[in-house]
Amino acid sequence: DPSFIDAMSHYIAGVCTGRDGIREQSLTSLFTQRQELANLAWGCAVVGQYPKDLMNILYAGLLGTNNDPDHMRRVFNDDGLEKSSIMTLYYVQIAADIEAPELKLALPEGFPNGWGVMDGQQRTRSKDGDDLAQQSSSILLTLTVSKLQ
Repeated sequence: DPSFIDAMSHYIAGVCTGRDGIREQSLTSLFTQRQELANLAWGCAVVGQYPKDLMNILYAGLLGTNNDPDHMRRVFNDDGLEKSSIMTLYYVQIAADIEAPELKLALPEGFPNGWGVMDGQQRTRSKDGDDLAQQSSSILLTLTVSKLQ
C-alpha cells in the first residue's frame, strides 16, 4: 500500500534527519540492527516504491554518510554487515538503478570489501605449496560444478 510506505517514510525522516541532514546516531533509536534497514530497503524494491528521503536514510544507515565501514560498526556496535544484508543491498541497488535511477543511489567503491562481518579468516596452502594464502570465510556466492555438467 503506497500510503503505508509514505507514512513510514515521513516518520523515519522526521526522527532521523535534522538541519544538517541525516543523523546516523538517531537510526539506532529506530533500528537495532542494520539487517532491519536492509529489509526495509528490500520491501521498497519489492513494491517498486523508492521514497527519496527514505532510501537516502536507509543507505546512510547501512553505509554511513562517509562510506566508512569502521564508523558504521561503531554506530551500530556490530561487526559489520551480515552476508544477507550485503546480498540485499546488491538486489536493492540493481532494482533502484533500473526503476529509480534519479535517486542516484550507489554502493561504495569496492563494496563489499571491508563492509562484511569480520568473523575470521581461514589460512590455506596455495597450489604451489609455498606460502600460505588467505581465504575469506565470508564468501557470498559459491559456484559449484555438478557431475552432470
